[in-house]
Amino acid sequence: MTHGSYGSFSAPAPRTEGVDGYAIAAIVTFPLGLVPIILGFVSLRRIRRTGQGGRVLAYVAIGLGVLSAIFGMALFMATMAILPELTGS
Repeated sequence: MTHGSYGSFSAPAPRTEGVDGYAIAAIVTFPLGLVPIILGFVSLRRIRRTGQGGRVLAYVAIGLGVLSAIFGMALFMATMAILPELTGS
């Protein structure tokens, strides 16, 4: 019997301390709409691979980014709707 031979078993990634930087960047950039959504998904992938913290930050950033994008589109559409009235066209 040989010890140390476990076949193709691989241990989960060791948990490293700290919060993923992409999660922090995603939450900071939430007013920019699409940017935090992309950074949030990149962060979730990195967190899964490295085991760092910041999963909740990434999810919150994705949610706030979606809300920001929806608000931005609504504001743009409202502006386009009233622009002819403001310019007299």
